[in-house]
Parts: sequence; structure tokens; C-alpha cells
Amino acid sequence: MIINSLRLLNFKNYKGEHFIDFSLHDHSRYKKNIILIGGLNGAGKTTILEAIKLCLYGKKLNGHDMKPEKYMKMILSKVNSTAIAESETRCSITVVFQLDEGGQNLDLSVCRDWFFIDGKLTEEKFTLTSDGKELEIVPREIWEDYIFSLIPQHVSDFFFFDGERIKEIASGVHSKENLRDTIQSLLGLRKYENLERDLMALVRTIKRRNVRDEKVRNCLEDKQRVLSSIEKELRNARRKIQHKKSLISELGQQHTNLEKEIRRKAGEFALKKNEYQKECMSLEKDVSQIDKEIGELCEGHLPFIIASGTRNALISQLRNERKKKEWESAARLLEETRDSFIKKLTQSKKISEELTETQKNLIMTELHNIFSSIQKDMGSISSLQTIHDLSDSESIEIEMFLSKISRDMTKTLKGLLHHRERNKTKLKQITNRLRKIPEGIIESEISMLTDLRSRITTLEDEILTLSEKRNQIEFRIKRVHEEIEKLEEQIVCVEDDERKIEICLQTISAIRGFKSVLISTKIRDLETKVSEAYRQLANKGDLVAKIEMCPESFNVNLIDFKGNKIDKDSLSTGEQEIYAISVLWGLAEIVNYKMPMIIDTPLAKLDNKHVNKITRKFFPAASHQVVLLSQDREIDAKLYKDLKPNIDHSLLLSLGEENKVQEGYFFG
Repeated sequence: MIINSLRLLNFKNYKGEHFIDFSLHDHSRYKKNIILIGGLNGAGKTTILEAIKLCLYGKKLNGHDMKPEKYMKMILSKVNSTAIAESETRCSITVVFQLDEGGQNLDLSVCRDWFFIDGKLTEEKFTLTSDGKELEIVPREIWEDYIFSLIPQHVSDFFFFDGERIKEIASGVHSKENLRDTIQSLLGLRKYENLERDLMALVRTIKRRNVRDEKVRNCLEDKQRVLSSIEKELRNARRKIQHKKSLISELGQQHTNLEKEIRRKAGEFALKKNEYQKECMSLEKDVSQIDKEIGELCEGHLPFIIASGTRNALISQLRNERKKKEWESAARLLEETRDSFIKKLTQSKKISEELTETQKNLIMTELHNIFSSIQKDMGSISSLQTIHDLSDSESIEIEMFLSKISRDMTKTLKGLLHHRERNKTKLKQITNRLRKIPEGIIESEISMLTDLRSRITTLEDEILTLSEKRNQIEFRIKRVHEEIEKLEEQIVCVEDDERKIEICLQTISAIRGFKSVLISTKIRDLETKVSEAYRQLANKGDLVAKIEMCPESFNVNLIDFKGNKIDKDSLSTGEQEIYAISVLWGLAEIVNYKMPMIIDTPLAKLDNKHVNKITRKFFPAASHQVVLLSQDREIDAKLYKDLKPNIDHSLLLSLGEENKVQEGYFFG
């Protein structure tokens, strides 16, 4: 499928009729698959994506039928206000696309016309034509169903999307549930589930008509009433969940539009004003705490650092006093040892008999000389004046304290000062950003944005609560089914009915086996595709080595290069975006639909280090036809140069309501 053109008449900020060419001109090489449409915020880029989806799906824009009054109110809000003021009576969207049917190209034109009088919608007209004639091979009453079969709404979500909301598809609070629903929708498993339920209902019907035991019949009727009541609870819970998801989708779109409006008015920084203010408060608190720690450190220990000469002299004095004590103790021991030698020498009979008096005097003189020499060597410290007179343990404790202060406090103080300076610099940068935000101009929008975020968060919490309730109800239903099955086992059926039941049960078993194998196969295929996509888009420094998916629980595990699981929240914003795009790309790869890809704000949240990979790897390979709706800050001059070899043609949207579409881009 290729989209050839879009025609808008009095739709949103497109006053009058506007033609947008999507056809690929360079068919020969087929390498140039990108159509680049540029425009500043407010020029109408998002309107293009919105118009295509609205034209194709109408009341089923969000996947389910909108109530007529709500739908008409929504349409009226999208009619160009100037056209209404000038008494125009028509608004329309026409999408022309080309299908490859059995090797032959079929051009189809889908048109939705809305007619209004005095600001009130009076009629919607849906037409489907081929070669300028109404499509006759498909009955008029099922035209919209025919478009749905060609381009299923649940499939289009993976080809027509807003880059700013890309993570909602693959991550976030409901990512596992989203992935499960997506896989089941893409594989058409809803039909098999319905068939399985119908067969089970048939089995029960057959068994019930064979009930002979009145007690069993009454028990079955009681269980059936209980089951009907619980199933009603389940339907209500599912309906509430779906309703809240629709509200989240609507609020998310409002949030996206409001963000764009704020950017248009006050720039990117305005969106982060509250975050900047909170960060400023956090940094100021951190700096205050560091100042307190530095103060306490300086109050207790700084004098020891400043008076380094006195501190070193004190350490030297304490060491010398300990040496003096050691010397004095050694000197006493030497004197005692010398006196003991002399006493033994003079009193020993054996020595007196064997040595002459001259020899004894010579030995005693030599002993005096030896001990005098030792005392002389140790005597240099004996002149030291004792000032502190501390015990050895007290002296050593003080010396260790002073040495530790010198070593640790210097390191600690340097660390604190460095941390303080870094925070002060960051605080100054954020303060300068805050000063650039115009005061007063966007206060109401910022307040509305905060309110939208709060409402979305509340709805997500409510969905989690409802999901838990739904799981509990499903468990209760399972228990009641088991109880009914036990009762049904007591029923003896006639032979013909037994055969019918057996066929039904075998069919149900085959369906379950088929579903299990199909899901497992597709999950493995998706796992491979997503991992390959991530490896192509990721940088060398990224953490993820591969992505694993569980066919039973639909849990997704990110695995690092050592084989360990990675918490998604630990990934950088860029890595999370790359993961989300990889899941999206993988899903698009396993879908049996060859569709164009239309991306609004394609590089909205990506960091610079991942942008080049997306530009060079993803866009040229994402689909046979890729339409990018971008502003000049996203696809700038450098990225435009990188993309240019793959660009078939470029268009530029003006901010005015008329003559909006021109050829070219901001940089060429």
C-alpha cells in the first residue's frame, strides 16, 4: 500500500482546499522512500496525521464506536473557524491510496464530507471511489468495514503514530497488557477466542438438554446464575478499563497539543518550568546541607589544619616524649645490668681463682666503657623537656587523631567544596533557563498541562485497580466453570450428543493448541526482530545486549552483555526511546500488512547520541514509504543532509491558513 495524496477542505488550520502529494516519484531506484514535510509549531503537521486516521476510521478513530453526539461535537471542533465565520458549509478529507491486489495496482479514494449550517453539523457523507467512480464491487453499506479490513485500526497504530507518545506502545504502566492485546489483535486471535467460547456454549447446551437429575439441574441453574452475575461484573470492569484507556488517549492527545502550543509560545524550557523549579529547590537544599557540613567540619577540626606547624610540632613532641620515656626505662635497665655484671664479677669464687686482680680490673673497665658508650648514644634525647607527661596510650591516641585529621579532613573538605561548586554551577544554569521563560504568558497553559498529567496519572492508577479487580473476577469465573464442569460430568448424554460434545471438545483443544503454537512462534519471531532492531539503533555504550519475551506472561526482559536482567527504569531516556522504537519496528515487521509509516515529531525525545542511528538506520528501512512530519529543530541541517539520499521529495507548511503547502524544506 502507498498513500498517493491527501486533500483537505476547511479542516482545522487548513482554510479552503489544500492538496498534499505523498506519491513516490523515484520509482526506478525505490531507494528514496522518505517524504519529508516540515513546518514550525502550529503550521499543521499533526493535522495531517490526524486527518488521515479520521478519514479512514471515522467514529472508530479510537478503536471503538464513539457516541454520535460526542463524534459530531469532535468533528465540529475540527472545522476551520474562519470557514464557519465566512458561512462555508462543507469540510472534507480525501485520502487516495494504491493497493497491490494480485500483482495489479488498485487506486482507491476515501472521502469524508461533513456539512454544517449556522455552526451545526447536519450530515456526514462517506464515499469510496476507484478511477473516479464509486466502488461497485463492494456494497455501499459495508464500505467502512471494507476499509477496516484493508487497513485495520489496531494495525495502523504501528504505522501512523506521534513520536512524542511512542513509549506508550511499548513501555509504561500497561506495557505488558498492551503487548498482549497487540499480539492477539495482530494475529486475529479474537476470532479464535470467540469460536472457543461459542463451542463451549454449544457443549453446555447439549449437556443441559440431557439432564435427568432434578438436583443436578437445579445446581447447574444456580451456578449459571452466579456465572452470569460474575460475567456481568467482568464486562463492566472491562468496559470501565476501556473507557479510562480512551480517556487517557484523549487526554494524552490534549497534553501533546498543549505541549506544542507552549513550545510555540515560550519555547522548550517553559514545559519544564515546574521541573526546573523543583530541581532548583533540591539543589539549594543540597548546597545548604553541604555548607552546614563544611561549617561543622571547620568548627571542630579546621584549627588543626590551619595551624599545621603547631600540629606537626606537637606530634614530634609526643613522639620524642615517648622515646625519652623509653630511654629512661632502658637506662635504668642498663645500670641494673651493669651493676649485676660487676657484682657477679667481684663475688664469683671461680672468677677470683682463675683471674688475676689486673685482669678483673681490665674487664670491669671495659664493661664501664661499653655501657657508657650505649648511654652516650641514647643521651641526646635525655635533654628533651617533658611538657605533656602523658601515658603511651594517650600519646598515641592524640597522634593518630592529629594525623587522621590532616589526611581525611583535607580529602573530605576538597570533596565537599567540589560538590558544592558543581551544584552551584548547575543551579546557576537552571536559574538562567528560568529567567528566559516569559512570565505570565503561559501560566494558564502550564497549569492545564499539570492538571492533564495529574488526571492521566489518576486514570492509570484507577486502571491498575480495575485490572486487579478484573483478574480477581476472572479467577472467580474460572472457579465457577470448574464447578459447572464437575456437575456436567454427572450428566449422561445420549450417544449422538456424546459424539457432538466430543467433536466440540476436540475442536476446542485444537484451537488452544494452535493459539499456543502461533503465539509462541510469533513471540520468538518478534523477540528476534526487536533484538535486531535494538542492536542496529543502539550505541556501543548502551546496556542492552538482547530482548527476551515470555509467550505465556508477555513479560519483556532486557538482558545485558553479562546475561543479567536490566530494570527498564535504569535505562537512560534515549535508551528507553530506542527500546520503544525497536518494539514498534519489530511489531511492524511481523504484521502481514505492507503499509506506509507516518511519524509526527519523529525525534521528539531522543538524545543527540541516538539521533544519528535513527536517521541512518530506522527511517530508510522502516517501510517502503515513510512520511516524516518535522520541525527545523528536529531534523536540522545536519540530519537533513544525512537523510537527503533517501528523500523522494520535501514539502514545507506555512503558518498561514491559506496556500500552506509549498515545495522544499527549511534547508533545501
